[in-house]
Amino acid sequence: MSSESVGRIKDIIGQLCGRGYLATSQGQYPVVGLGPRAGEVEDEAFAFTVKRRASKRKASARARRAVDLLREEAELDQRPRVGDDAELFERLRALRKEISTELEMAPYMVFSDKALRGLCRLRPQTREELIQVNGIGEKKADAFGEQFMAAIEEFESEHARDGA
Repeated sequence: MSSESVGRIKDIIGQLCGRGYLATSQGQYPVVGLGPRAGEVEDEAFAFTVKRRASKRKASARARRAVDLLREEAELDQRPRVGDDAELFERLRALRKEISTELEMAPYMVFSDKALRGLCRLRPQTREELIQVNGIGEKKADAFGEQFMAAIEEFESEHARDGA
């Protein structure tokens, strides 16, 4: 892998850790070891597709497209809303990033942008409402639902105070 950059190698290790094939220790000098799923790998049968990290410019363009879609969807949906969906989307993206960093996984593995838009549109308050969001099933609702519903509730209460 001498032709790969250090950043690229870190990305690969991060993806393998996120999927459970490798594990890293904590501390200033983390050590890489085998993860809980390492036993699933057979000698030569293992295949792993490494995704390239999107450039900052591409990532911000993707976020702008998601925000534009949110605004278009909000115009079609006449339900009253507290606060701007685009602002809530950005807050939920930040929460998703925080969770994904903590769990050492890619943000899309927590929730996709489409799921975040659905959260902004539906603003679920119960687990049953949460599962109605496209891209959120039982497992993700159990793992991340409370955090995202709490963020939505906090956002709405902040904006209700501002509007009052």
